[in-house]
Amino acid sequence: MKKLFALLLSAVMLLALASPVFAADDEATAAADALYALGLFKGTGTNEDGTPIYDLKPYVPYADSHPDAAGGFTDRIEYKKLSVEFPPELLNRVGTERQEGLIQVLEQDPRDAYEKKPEHVYGMIFGGQDIRFTVSGDRLTVVDVADRGSCRVKQRHASHREK
Repeated sequence: MKKLFALLLSAVMLLALASPVFAADDEATAAADALYALGLFKGTGTNEDGTPIYDLKPYVPYADSHPDAAGGFTDRIEYKKLSVEFPPELLNRVGTERQEGLIQVLEQDPRDAYEKKPEHVYGMIFGGQDIRFTVSGDRLTVVDVADRGSCRVKQRHASHREK
């Protein structure tokens, strides 16, 4: 009888604890559905049971498609474009169809926000190429462009790991 009572009590406690979890999930779903209905964000797909998957991100007017909308906390962030110095011999290594796009990416300062070391050589992959650059003040200078997998890129990465 004690075992049955303990089992019954455990089941009641489990149901009592599970109820708020489902309620919170229902509240979150209702809130997400309301935002979706207002057009503030879109679902990223659906689960197997057909429920929408929501991906919440802040609205950033300069990057999103409604430039007149308010950005909330992102309006307080100052966006400064960098001046890009791209030597012609290096720019010619980039396909002409990708040059403008690469310069626009570099103008937006592709470095991590926490990593702003003067005289440091930064790198990024763009269109299958390894783009190396330095930043001093508001000027970004491209110092190398190499195809991914080239000896020059492999040697540079190997020497970087040794430091």
